[in-house]
Amino acid sequence: MSAVEVSAAHIQYPPATREEIRTVIIRLLIFALAAVLGLELLCRYFINYRPDYYQSYTNPPRNSDLSYPWGSIHINNDGFPDENFHAVKQKPRVAYVGDSICYGVGVGMPYRISDLLKQHYPQYEHMNLCTIGNGVTQAVADQLLYNVERYRIDKVVLLFNLDDLLPDAPLRFGPPGAATAAAFAGPAEPPVKPGLLKSFVSWFAANADFLRGKSFLYTYVRFAIKNWLTQKGVAFHGGKAHEFFPDQNRQVIVDTAARVRALADALKARGAELIVLLLPYEMQISADAAEQYARMKIQWDGERFLNRGPQEIIARELEGIRVIDAYHAFVDPANVEASRRKYKIGEVFVYNKGDRLDWNHPTREGHKLIADYVKAQQGLD
Repeated sequence: MSAVEVSAAHIQYPPATREEIRTVIIRLLIFALAAVLGLELLCRYFINYRPDYYQSYTNPPRNSDLSYPWGSIHINNDGFPDENFHAVKQKPRVAYVGDSICYGVGVGMPYRISDLLKQHYPQYEHMNLCTIGNGVTQAVADQLLYNVERYRIDKVVLLFNLDDLLPDAPLRFGPPGAATAAAFAGPAEPPVKPGLLKSFVSWFAANADFLRGKSFLYTYVRFAIKNWLTQKGVAFHGGKAHEFFPDQNRQVIVDTAARVRALADALKARGAELIVLLLPYEMQISADAAEQYARMKIQWDGERFLNRGPQEIIARELEGIRVIDAYHAFVDPANVEASRRKYKIGEVFVYNKGDRLDWNHPTREGHKLIADYVKAQQGLD
């Protein structure tokens, strides 16, 4: 090797200056931002659904109209999704409680079950007290009992969705006149500790979900992850989808029904009757939907789930409480197979409108069929 030849291993490079490091970081950030913006534009061009379809409002102002892709919801002076309530009770009162189906996701006012039953039963005052959430939890039950006493409600219609089957702690109530369960003398059962996956989902939803519906890229990635989790049997709330395998999860169903029965007893002590309206999933009432979701690798316990497995267990556990099974609003028990071939996917339930697999939100036609069935069964009489 000549004197002028120097091995690369012996070359000494001067350390990078702060300015050089800053320049590299800025270039990387610009590249990353350009990549994200490019992917955002691609998603906006190729996504064929409304990323804001399932948007929600946090603490919406009272006496305001909220606009959604599927319609509008009025928030009344008391903060509930309904017209303003009468200050003075004029007729017996029926209250509706439940989650997003009761709220009206996918339909808007005045096409919800509660709006339609208001037309069917003018002899009552109808009050929609629904929120977007899930489950018959202690907090939900406490708020309901408070409102029953506050508004002197006579009947409560619980729109029970199958994803309300959750292994929550038992309910505990104080006597009539107590605003919350805090008045109950005795320690409450410790809450069920969520698993790692559910904890992560809850954290992520609380800290990043403000981008949902605003960023097409974030919404698409979120949708893809949720679809993968759904195929693995994880429900939207981050826990197990117990409803799809009713026999394997019988205890969860029985425990949930026990909470509903406890709520019914607490309502009865306050002079109100509980009516449970069981809501089906689309694959239960539509063979076309069942075939489509099966192709998408959604798993359930075969015919046991499709033939009302979870509903049968719930109804049996709630014997003595008025239960209306809305499955029969779509399926004639005398001709099940023909009935299940009647509706194509997306006709009576929302399908492929937003960033989630949605087999539990009826369309306006679905709400109408359920309300008409309740009327035919004299459900509020």
